[in-house]
Amino acid sequence: MLTSLFSASEVACILPIPLSMEEEEDKLIWAYSKDGQYSVKFSCQIACKLNEETRRATNNHIVTQAPPSLWKKVWQLKIPPKIKIFIWQVC
Repeated sequence: MLTSLFSASEVACILPIPLSMEEEEDKLIWAYSKDGQYSVKFSCQIACKLNEETRRATNNHIVTQAPPSLWKKVWQLKIPPKIKIFIWQVC
C-alpha cells in the first residue's frame, strides 16, 4: 500500500517508524484540557490568554476584553450553546 501512495525514498523513511505494541484504538484528545475533551469554553479561555500574551508582546494596539466575570456569566446562562457562542463572537 505504501508504494502505491509514496515514492521509494518516502517509503524507506516510513517503514522504520515503530508501531505501537498496544492494540488500543486511536482516539481524538484535546491536549489543552485535563480530561482530553474539547469545549468551546476552554478554547475561548485559551484564545483570550493567547490574545493577551500577544498584546503584551507587541504592545502596538489596544485590545479590549470583557472581564472574566462576564464570560463566566455568559457560559452559565441556560440558553442553547449556539446563542452563547454568538454572544461571545459579538463581544
